[in-house]
Amino acid sequence: MEAIKGTFRYKMLHLGDILVNKLEKSFRFLSKANRGVVITYDLRELRRKRKKVLTKIGTRMADLKTISPDLEIFDDTDLSRLFTQLERIEQKIEQRIDERERRLYPYKFQNESFAAAA
Repeated sequence: MEAIKGTFRYKMLHLGDILVNKLEKSFRFLSKANRGVVITYDLRELRRKRKKVLTKIGTRMADLKTISPDLEIFDDTDLSRLFTQLERIEQKIEQRIDERERRLYPYKFQNESFAAAA
């Protein structure tokens, strides 16, 4: 605990303030650590979504092949929507991976930013 100056009465009156300060510091640390866990679970969920969308794309392409082999697959609105959804998921995965890398290796990215500025 912090160095407390003064009488016993002063110490007892300000003990709550000291406790609150310590709790605030602990909460800040936990919220930073919690963000890393959230990123990991978010990545896992995004990868599951990507797998589901890829499965839907494969199923839809197989259906189109059986219905009309001459049909251009990119003219299909459902397939275009699935590809757009896949692209958004891929972008989110890249963002989360980049954020995780920056959190895990902050000095690596600081050195790269200095090299780019020079």
